[in-house]
Amino acid sequence: MTEGSSYNYVSCSEFPFDVVRSKLSFVSKILRRFYQEVEIQSQHHPKSETELKSHANFAAALNTVLVWCGARPTALPLWDYCDKAQIANLVEHLSYLSWQISNHYERIWISDLIILQRPYVNCPGSIIQDSIITRRDNPYVRFTTDPPVEHRQSGRELGMF
Repeated sequence: MTEGSSYNYVSCSEFPFDVVRSKLSFVSKILRRFYQEVEIQSQHHPKSETELKSHANFAAALNTVLVWCGARPTALPLWDYCDKAQIANLVEHLSYLSWQISNHYERIWISDLIILQRPYVNCPGSIIQDSIITRRDNPYVRFTTDPPVEHRQSGRELGMF
């Protein structure tokens, strides 16, 4: 189920799963690599910070793929625990894949992904820097930085309420 149908967003186009199917082996290889990292760290360093980081990387990678195909509106990785460079690289790979597919097929457009950085007001009232992963053309995400995003808006953008 795509974001458009699950959240009644009428302006979201359906993700072209039939066309993308040939490219999904590439995506599954990436996810498998992240998951293998979890397995290796769990065996060698159980309950360690390294294991936590590998779990955070896998969760961020999986959620990034879900955003890319429209199953989730946005993702908010645990940036303090995951490898930002690996996640940014995955965002770049999926955006490049979107570009390839959109250029190859005349009537298909898959939006690229971005890591959107913006100020966020946390519960104590402090303003912190927040980074979410979303599609560049997502009409339900606020791309402006002023005023800072509050938790209710962030929750709506994440599809939580």
